This record gives sequence, C-alpha cells and structure tokens, in this order.
Amino acid sequence: MEIDVGCPICQQVSRHQVSGHPCVLRCPVPSCQASFEYAGHCHLVTDLVGQARRLAGEGYPIPCRRA
Repeated sequence: MEIDVGCPICQQVSRHQVSGHPCVLRCPVPSCQASFEYAGHCHLVTDLVGQARRLAGEGYPIPCRRA
C-alpha cells in the first residue's frame, strides 16, 4: 500500500510503500535524507488528518459535524 508520509525532520510529504508493520523509511529529499520509523496502521490516522489539513489549506471544504 502506498500512502503520503510526512518527514518528521523537514516536514516534506512524500509517497512511500508501506505495510501495517513497523518499518524504517528514508526521506527522499536530498538535503534531508532522514531515517525515521513508520509505526504501522496507527500512522494512517495521522496521515489522514494531515491530508485533510492540506486539502483545507488548498481551499477544499472539509465537512464538520458538531454534536
């Protein structure tokens, strides 16, 4: 499965091939090249929140339900 993962050092988001198991990823940005651990499925929730924030920043409406 491929998802967008943000580098914790340079904050650059890039597409990575990942699984549900922990693994080590390397930032593809030449000036960074940080290695960091992908934590598995729990990281997917963080990625979805990051994607929603990016879309909201680009002007896409994000539905919000209040209880």
